[in-house]
Amino acid sequence: MNKTINIALVSHVDWTSHGGVQKHTLALGKALKKLGVSVTYISPTPQKTNPPQPHIQIGQLIRVPTPNGSWGSISRTIKTPNQIRDIITKNKFDLLHFQELIAPSISWQIIKVSSVPNLATFHTGWNKNAPQESLQPLINQIGQNLKPYLTASIAVSPTAAQTNRQIIQPPLHIIPNAVDLSLFTTRHPKPKQVDSNKLNLLFIGRFEERKGLPHLLQSLKYLPSNLKAQITLNIIGSGPQIQLVKKQIKELNNKPTINLLGYVSDSQKAAYLQHSDLFIAPSTGGESFGIVLIESLAAGTPVIAGNNDGYSYLLRHYPYKDGIVDVTNHHLFAQIITHLATHPRLRRQLSRWGKTFANQYSADKIALKHLNLYQKILSNYQPLIYSSPRSPHNIGFYKTQSKPKKILLLHGQKGGALRFKSIITYLSRDYQVIAPDLPGYGNSPTNQPHTTDHYTDILKRWISDQKLSNFSIIGLSMGGIIAIKLLKKLNFQPEKLILLATPVNHKHLTLNTKQNLIKFLTHPYLLKYPQIYQGIDRIIKSDRLMTALYQLIQPNIIDSKTLAYEIDQWRQQPSRVMAETAHDLLQTDLTQEPPNNIPTIYLYTPKDNYVNMKQTIPAIKAILPNTKFISLNLDKHVPQGEISLQLVKQLTKSIKL
Repeated sequence: MNKTINIALVSHVDWTSHGGVQKHTLALGKALKKLGVSVTYISPTPQKTNPPQPHIQIGQLIRVPTPNGSWGSISRTIKTPNQIRDIITKNKFDLLHFQELIAPSISWQIIKVSSVPNLATFHTGWNKNAPQESLQPLINQIGQNLKPYLTASIAVSPTAAQTNRQIIQPPLHIIPNAVDLSLFTTRHPKPKQVDSNKLNLLFIGRFEERKGLPHLLQSLKYLPSNLKAQITLNIIGSGPQIQLVKKQIKELNNKPTINLLGYVSDSQKAAYLQHSDLFIAPSTGGESFGIVLIESLAAGTPVIAGNNDGYSYLLRHYPYKDGIVDVTNHHLFAQIITHLATHPRLRRQLSRWGKTFANQYSADKIALKHLNLYQKILSNYQPLIYSSPRSPHNIGFYKTQSKPKKILLLHGQKGGALRFKSIITYLSRDYQVIAPDLPGYGNSPTNQPHTTDHYTDILKRWISDQKLSNFSIIGLSMGGIIAIKLLKKLNFQPEKLILLATPVNHKHLTLNTKQNLIKFLTHPYLLKYPQIYQGIDRIIKSDRLMTALYQLIQPNIIDSKTLAYEIDQWRQQPSRVMAETAHDLLQTDLTQEPPNNIPTIYLYTPKDNYVNMKQTIPAIKAILPNTKFISLNLDKHVPQGEISLQLVKQLTKSIKL
């Protein structure tokens, strides 16, 4: 691929802080530029704080506690989908590379309007038995919402892959964090707090529970008395446990000598790493990789690390196996420190090993792996061409490269055409796919009323104006209802009809589905604020889950004034789409439609949580007698659940039957 690849590294990070995601993203961006890749950073960080350039600010930052026991940021933007799309189009990005998708952020909004390949790197990780595992149902909900928009996924380690398993979209690639090693291999002057006549220990990290500093201080009590006098511990960082740390230091009575240094510059940190005898990283969990371990090893300083899943995997080939320790066992922890403190030859051996080991994580080598992946993704990618809504039908639509065989893809009630991007991309290998956003969905403005009859009439006229013919139709749930209604209105017969879990009668909806639809229509909050019928999805271009998270974390963020302002910003879609389509579904009855012998494939799962298949299948046979039924091994209503590779391949196979 000779063309210069133009990518955006999209993240919700605060560039004024220096966490692992920031370090990786910055190092990766710099190394990619050296390889000839055009890189732009997109984040909610204000330009005045001097983020890496070129940089596009989208949204604003909100600091919140994170599930792994640290602090992080969420972000949001009031830019409309079209405004975000214009940014992507104007900059002619070939690919968007998202850094971390697990947190509510601008990434959730950007990914849903991106028509280029979307790649995500997952960083967050915690131990398999960690309390945070209780969040997996929530992560699963996030995954269902975001997975369909992903082209491929990267995890920085198996720990990160395990934690984010509900969001990751295959194919999955394990590519570790990129580390700028030059800072740690270039020699720096010895800091004055490093005593050449003593054994110098070093801790770097935030003073928070998962980083384990209190465990290190507690273990120092159990060092031999003569060794305590020979040790200096330098501590870089600060955080919420500062008072506890100070109390523990006071109890140690200056044995050993301890220096609280606060935060220091990157060059000072490198100097401390180079001139220390041991680096100690006693994290108990919440680690998926360990950039600071790579930095220490690159500087030639041996490490003692907590045996959390992330560190244990990274150091799985460490020559001194006992150096990965249960830091909550303070006696054992003290024994490991004592052993390395009293064996300088072993420390020298570990130092030599570490310098060689760290080299594989150099940003240049990791960037090359990324470039190879970018090229692979783009070589298999069929560009999606977007046509903006135009009068009189006001239907925006996506289409792939022209091919003899065509498919019209009609989306369901929850989400526009781009939710099925993975299906569109896969099918585009053999077909031209045309995927409209029905009015009120995606970027198509409203055309009331929002009923399947109205959508059918608009689509019939739109198909005629677009001069479409000789195509097959894929209808996803509600889209299938529209497809069946289209059959009797078109002046030609489509080649084939493929339906996914389409209900044909409201009586065939499961009881739980009916109750949920009724609850939506009669929710007291919606009755109190009828303008919310315009759809929370339309306010922040995400799902209701994102709003719920914001309300839990920042209860004042969606107050009535803000809500009114947001709705004003989204006036391009002033509809009650969700409410009206829900009402329409509760009245659906296709059982009286005249039979049609069009070749039909009906894909379904017996475990459908939305449609009662025992009632639906006989009804489909009655109105579409030339139907072949194919059961999928999925556990949810197809358009709501995971857009899996199994589903995509079965769709392709069905069209060819």
